[in-house]
Amino acid sequence: MPPRSPVAGQPDTGQIEAMGRFIQYAIGDIHGMLDRLQLLYARIREDMAMTKADARLVHLGDYIDRGPDSYGVIEAVIAMEAEGKARGFEVVSLRGNHEQMLLDAYEDPEGGPFRTWVYNGGDMAVASYARMFAGHPERWTQVIPHAHIKWLNSLPTILRDEDNSLVFVHAGIDPAVFPNCEDNIRIWTRSEKFFDFTRWPVRPQLKGLKVIHGHTPTDTLQAEVQRHRINVDSGCVYGGRLSCVALEAGQNPRILAV
Repeated sequence: MPPRSPVAGQPDTGQIEAMGRFIQYAIGDIHGMLDRLQLLYARIREDMAMTKADARLVHLGDYIDRGPDSYGVIEAVIAMEAEGKARGFEVVSLRGNHEQMLLDAYEDPEGGPFRTWVYNGGDMAVASYARMFAGHPERWTQVIPHAHIKWLNSLPTILRDEDNSLVFVHAGIDPAVFPNCEDNIRIWTRSEKFFDFTRWPVRPQLKGLKVIHGHTPTDTLQAEVQRHRINVDSGCVYGGRLSCVALEAGQNPRILAV
């Protein structure tokens, strides 16, 4: 199986060695929708069993907020990482802007970062944790396990597969400076300079590049496959489906959705 090569805040990675058939599955924004995630995991397991290929599963971030079970989703993602180790496939979990907002609020639990997070659905995440941990804590931070905070802090913001000219991020890149984008760009950008391929500069670093991302729900609430990017945020928390793209060299992208 190809070696792991996620990068946290750093642009340089080693090459990924091709070793036979290799499929990469990238899951879009989950936002506390545990039931959808469990269904999608089942679809991915079935696909892995059918193809018998080496595999990597990439979570693109935004596990929490807005939906009903942020706690359950994080537990499920962590469990999937353990399953991957046990079964011999790689799992890479990236950080999204909602995870960053939680971490910022955790450092300033009554100030502006907390209010910003709550405004963007953090109240649903707090309620999810509060249901799991009884009692009346003095501060909301006391209902979030330290293990979850430690895990969130460990999440990288980018995964590069240079052999296949793929980059996985939560939100996107800045084509003018890639691969030297800041974390803030990777988890927050909605710049038209990223979305519109005709505005990408001619740079050797962008030649043949395809960006796999979420963050911005598509207008159709379906995964969007374009020449330079694939958006798998199909708005599952807004009435759409939870989507995953399966990527294999020499094959067209396949969308799995539940």
